[in-house]
Amino acid sequence: VMASLFAALAHVENIAEGSLPQPAAEERAQPVKNPLALVQPMPTLGAPCPRFRGTTVDGLRVSTSTFKGKPFLIFLGSLRSSMTREMRRILYGYLDSKSKEDRQAFNVIEIYADRSQHLREELLRGGRFQGLAVADAKDELRRTLSVPFAPYLLGYDGKHSLVVFTGYK
Repeated sequence: VMASLFAALAHVENIAEGSLPQPAAEERAQPVKNPLALVQPMPTLGAPCPRFRGTTVDGLRVSTSTFKGKPFLIFLGSLRSSMTREMRRILYGYLDSKSKEDRQAFNVIEIYADRSQHLREELLRGGRFQGLAVADAKDELRRTLSVPFAPYLLGYDGKHSLVVFTGYK
C-alpha cells in the first residue's frame, strides 16, 4: 500500500516539474483489471477529469475549472476510516517534507464522505487539511470521479488528464 502511494506521489512530483511523459494511446485506452468493475468502473489513465463542483468547509466553491491549466491531486476518503487516516498521514508527511515553493505546485482537493459539520469538527479538534476540504456525504463526487472505493488518490496533469491513481487495498 505504502509503495503504491509513494509511487503515485513520485508521479505527481514529475507532473509538477513538467517531466512526465504522456502515456501512449494504447496505454491510455486500457482500463485496469478490477474485481469491483461490475459495481463501479475504475479510472482510466489519460482520461479527462470529469466536471465536478463542490463547496469547501470554508464555503468556497470549487470545480474542475478552479484548476485550469494546473496539475492537481484529488484525495477521497472518510474521516471515520482508519485506512483514510493512514493514507492522509503518508500524504501529509510527503507534502510537509517539501519546501513551501514546491508545495505550492501541488493543488490538493480533499473530498470526504462525511458531512460538512464533521469536517468543521475536525478543524475545531486541531485537525487540518492540506488542501481544499469538500464534504461528499452522499458520495456524488466519488461516483462522478469513477472511484470504486475510498480512500483513493487521483493525480491530474495541467491538461486535466488522469496520470496516476492509487487506492488503499
